Amino acid sequence: MTSSMTVIASVDLSLTYADQVQSTGWTVEEDDLLAAFDGNQCIGMAKPSEGLFYLYVTAPSNGSEVTLKYYSAKLKNLFTASTTLTYGNDAIIGSVSKPYAPQWKVAN
Repeated sequence: MTSSMTVIASVDLSLTYADQVQSTGWTVEEDDLLAAFDGNQCIGMAKPSEGLFYLYVTAPSNGSEVTLKYYSAKLKNLFTASTTLTYGNDAIIGSVSKPYAPQWKVAN
């Protein structure tokens, strides 16, 4: 039986440069992707549904650090969450009424 963790997430990009917001008018697009990684291995991927991402993360062991990455089709750029999640089998992070909302940085 495969173990999994569920993440219900929203994405809000507040990109700044020299203290000026650079992402005015930005919204989640249907071709955007949110993915979970254990090191370099992709362990889950989701497209948005009504503005939220329902991401099912599989395979790492309990306690593994999971990195979220977001691809914006509109901006044609990859962003990495500033903090990692700790994997827990059957864990649920976020909800429809209060989705997980990580901070983002431009991926290296």
